[in-house]
Amino acid sequence: MNNIDIHTLKEWLKKEQLFLLDVREQWEFDNCNIKGSINIPLHALQSNIDAISKNNKIVLICHHGARSFTAGLMLQQTGIDSELYNLEGGIDAWAEHIDNTIPRY
Repeated sequence: MNNIDIHTLKEWLKKEQLFLLDVREQWEFDNCNIKGSINIPLHALQSNIDAISKNNKIVLICHHGARSFTAGLMLQQTGIDSELYNLEGGIDAWAEHIDNTIPRY
């Protein structure tokens, strides 16, 4: 699994098809999210493996980056061999530096 910073993600979103997987709880996702992301909370990840696209780069998102890192390890253990990227700083960094219309919490 690799890390990706928010600025690189912003550039990738302009030119690549990505699978943005947000592993925060539903209430967190409802409060704020990156447009186009799919919410599968970390605790439900194992039972929803089939919902994850294996054809695109997978960018894992959480509040600050810890849960998404854990999600990446879980996906690797299930044999998902897509390119996995953990968003450094999570949605909080995205909201602070890229899209300040997203509420922070």
